[in-house]
Amino acid sequence: EEYNEKHDHIITRILSEIEKLPPRSQEIMLAVFVDGLKYREVAEKYHISLSTVKTLLGNAVRKLKKELGAEGLSIFLFFFRIKIRYYYQRALYE
Repeated sequence: EEYNEKHDHIITRILSEIEKLPPRSQEIMLAVFVDGLKYREVAEKYHISLSTVKTLLGNAVRKLKKELGAEGLSIFLFFFRIKIRYYYQRALYE
């Protein structure tokens, strides 16, 4: 239970930090990590260059790393596709 509560807290914090990102960075991050799109697919979807996708995603990940620390970022990368999808969708309907 403690493990789940700790990770739930971190995931909630990750979502909070994602919401602080610029809207375009949020879209790119969610397209890559939640929707599982490849960078080229994201570029086509949003009508931007591949280098812009890489830049926006890189900046977003660096910002998360700065705000969450190494442990938070590691958990983000590991759990994002598993649990964040659930939390993100749940937050949309609350």
